[in-house]
Amino acid sequence: MKLNSRMLISIAGVILLALLSFIASPAMDVAAFDHAWANYLSTNVAAAERGLWDDIAAGVVPGEAGLLWFVNNQNLDETVGYKSFVNLDSDDFPNLRARAAVSDNALFRVGYSTQAVTTAKCTDSLKWSSAQDDGFYRTKSAALPPNLTIRAICIYLTDDPDATATGRSNVLIDYIRVTSAAGAVGWEETFTGAP
Repeated sequence: MKLNSRMLISIAGVILLALLSFIASPAMDVAAFDHAWANYLSTNVAAAERGLWDDIAAGVVPGEAGLLWFVNNQNLDETVGYKSFVNLDSDDFPNLRARAAVSDNALFRVGYSTQAVTTAKCTDSLKWSSAQDDGFYRTKSAALPPNLTIRAICIYLTDDPDATATGRSNVLIDYIRVTSAAGAVGWEETFTGAP
């Protein structure tokens, strides 16, 4: 079957529109984990230059981790953050704990928000500094303030120093957990959901 020029132009137009729609689409929430994660922060990082991926070999049992990353290509602060929405009473579940391995000039933080909106500010609780960017897993814990309703768990990654303009900043996240004083789990992300 021979295609005429109008048919070819129509097909090319449909392909171009589909491509433009894909490029212009906002980043999708990451839903392959135990919980959905929404991108809430992207400073000086384009959508195609960042990600939160699942099913990354972690070298730990059970062998998977989440990979939060972005491309360093500016002499500016480059930061990426994601949130997972929860509903926890800090009096019942006062402990925040996470295990992560930071590498490549990265500063990684885990925190919380008392508001259930994507744009709400997060309070930092746990921090892996760029001095710890050696790829080794470290477990950190913090007590959450009393009398709060925690509405979101937040993770974010930034380049440190800000002048890092080549390569990629990344962190492997083994788990994030909110527990009671006795150790009962109120919320947990193991980054091992179905792909």
